[in-house]
Amino acid sequence: MPKIIRIWFNRIRNHSFCRQSLIAAAIGILSVTFTPLANLSYDVACRTKPATTITNAVLVYFNEDTLEALPNDHGILDRTLHARLLNRLKQDGARLVFYDVFFDQNKTSPEADQALIQAVRNEGSVILVGTSQDSVQQGVARVTTLFPPFPALLAAAKGWGHAEVSVDVVRQISGDYDYSRYAVWVAATNLEPALLQKEDPNQNRWLNYYSGSGNGGFASCFFQDVLSNNVPPGFFKGKIVLVGQNLASDKIASYKDTFVTPFCRFGAAPMPGVEIHATALLNLLRHDWLRQVPWEWQWLTALIWAVLCVGIFQLLSRKPKALLILGALFSAGLLCVISILVQWHLHWWWAWAGPALGQTTVALILVWGAPKRDSHIAFISYRTEEDGAAALLIARSLLDRGYKAFIDVKSLNMGRFDEQLLREIEAAKVFILIVSPNSLARCVNENDWVLKELTHALANQKTIIPIMKNGFHFDAKEGIPDLPQITALKQFHGLAYSNSDFDGFMQRLAGLLRLS
Repeated sequence: MPKIIRIWFNRIRNHSFCRQSLIAAAIGILSVTFTPLANLSYDVACRTKPATTITNAVLVYFNEDTLEALPNDHGILDRTLHARLLNRLKQDGARLVFYDVFFDQNKTSPEADQALIQAVRNEGSVILVGTSQDSVQQGVARVTTLFPPFPALLAAAKGWGHAEVSVDVVRQISGDYDYSRYAVWVAATNLEPALLQKEDPNQNRWLNYYSGSGNGGFASCFFQDVLSNNVPPGFFKGKIVLVGQNLASDKIASYKDTFVTPFCRFGAAPMPGVEIHATALLNLLRHDWLRQVPWEWQWLTALIWAVLCVGIFQLLSRKPKALLILGALFSAGLLCVISILVQWHLHWWWAWAGPALGQTTVALILVWGAPKRDSHIAFISYRTEEDGAAALLIARSLLDRGYKAFIDVKSLNMGRFDEQLLREIEAAKVFILIVSPNSLARCVNENDWVLKELTHALANQKTIIPIMKNGFHFDAKEGIPDLPQITALKQFHGLAYSNSDFDGFMQRLAGLLRLS
């Protein structure tokens, strides 16, 4: 490894803020790309969103009560009933009718088909949907084919498209399928031809649900109520009407058309397909679908959040631990609130759950285990029984001169004694070692703490100031072990301790600290 890289690596490794920020950033970057956490971010914002009032669209459902009240064949309503519904919508002046019902051929009488065709033609703005069917070729390959409505009905309609949505949890607006446009896209481009002219129908668009309760947020009524005139005249005037089923269970010859949505995570029932289509259609017309923040910006946000968390937590790390925990909770909550508000109002979303929950927790754990070091300019190492009084006097005199020095008898927090000492050596600019005759003799023991402190200071390339007390000299024949650490110590400029001229000694020591 080149020397410059090794030096920078050691600096980062020994600098707690950089080390903790890098670890937290790595956790954050991994968490935003973790799909379950990304989905959780999207789902929570959807669930907590206040309801939006939709005034230009109405849903017309047929359900079990409809099948009991009106003629049907094993769950399929007579097509003359659909013709009557369309005639009522035409009479009221509906803006567009989106029919989430598939009409194939040879299912009913020619008279019923003709009545439906005529009603679709008269209404003039009906969008129909096709249906898909799986087939197995040669017993192995599964092929899905899209079938349009029967030709005569298709010719009378304004347009048609597929109505396929994701088979998992519905979070995105569908794109093309089997070379066919999504019927919602067809409806939107018929209503507002210029609005989506430059838009790619296959772009990733995330559904912006209009109600946090999972009921879609749309006004609705039932098929049988419309036909029995229980819905007041003019109710559909100028509105987009979407017709579809809302069956609680499968019926014979009828397909269940409900889908899992983000709200199901929080206990809501699956949503009818027609509500999902209505949401997608309004998203396109209002241009308020959700956009996912590009990954590069999400990674950058995770990096910035790591730096902010570690910085804030380090500022609080020497305060009471309860304050540090409250700071972490507040930070995580603030990120959640800001991210959710951005999704609600600016229609951008990102995978904030990972950084808010995981990354913040990791940053808290890292700072808890290695709190911010005090801004000591010097670390004073000494032999307690011989030089403790002198060390305290030097530390107090340095403080009077505006220099804060670390001395273990006063400065250590609760925690592991050895780890804190080594961290404080790393934080200090200068390592002061008080030596007196025989104070280095015990360094022959590899577990001696003065030796460990000196070794760590040398390893971290600290400036060392030996303070020689009571006539200590490195040329003494006894009491100085033949160790590489002692040999390295001799290379540093020492300072003689003086009781008689203590002020002069302290002035010289302060001068050396200013040069460090």
